[in-house]
Amino acid sequence: MDANSWPPLELERNRFVRFRTAHMFDRFVDLARDGHWRVLDFGCGLGHSIEVLLERFPNAHFVGVDVNEDVMSEFASRFGGHERVTFVHLKSPLAFEDIGDGFDLIQLNAVFEHLLPGERKEVMPLLWRRLAVDGYLVLTETPWRWFPIETHTTSLPFVNYMPDRLALMAARHCGRYPKTLTWEQALRAGLRGATVGEIMASLECGDGTTPRLVRSDMTDARDMLEVWWRGECRQTRQKAFAYNMLAAFRKVTGIVVSPWVNTVLQKTPHS
Repeated sequence: MDANSWPPLELERNRFVRFRTAHMFDRFVDLARDGHWRVLDFGCGLGHSIEVLLERFPNAHFVGVDVNEDVMSEFASRFGGHERVTFVHLKSPLAFEDIGDGFDLIQLNAVFEHLLPGERKEVMPLLWRRLAVDGYLVLTETPWRWFPIETHTTSLPFVNYMPDRLALMAARHCGRYPKTLTWEQALRAGLRGATVGEIMASLECGDGTTPRLVRSDMTDARDMLEVWWRGECRQTRQKAFAYNMLAAFRKVTGIVVSPWVNTVLQKTPHS
């Protein structure tokens, strides 16, 4: 699939996803490139992640799933003839009957934040059970729940610290959503983000395994702030200012603050 075949706006998104995916996989995912892996892209969207991973793992088979019927129709038009890609339209985030199991890698790119609180507690164990032991769960582009600016939905400061009622009011008046926006719709839009702790806790499903947080010894991936900044191909002045301020805060306090959660968990048996 030629990346340049994407429409202009999606071409930019494709370029961004390619850069970040390469950054994450080079530093956190220890799978041989020539392996015959099974890969699940949960919430695959139009297929930006699958496109870059098809090139990275030339012998792997990919399953792309999404709940959006229009999105899956577009995905099918792009990848439907590819012998290493299977696509499944989910009737709901919990309709896992046709997905299969035994995946070596499961990816959620800009997905976790759009799951409702109850769905997170149900979907993540379902995904975890489908991941093979020693397999990798890769979560990227999820806004960090406690970042001072709510970057995903409203772009407003301090919304992450507001009680639900005030956060909904902020979303209704940010200029992006109708005044009739409900709390469930705001959550579905990604208003509340997530933390690494929440993600790891959501995986507890009593199957005799535990998630191991994969770390990198490379300086450009030593923590979430570095991964966010070094994995960004659109390093604007505004983002550079934010990075420098957050890096200075880290130096003084030892506390890592990042706009996004980009993390990799490996499934390991209980010791």
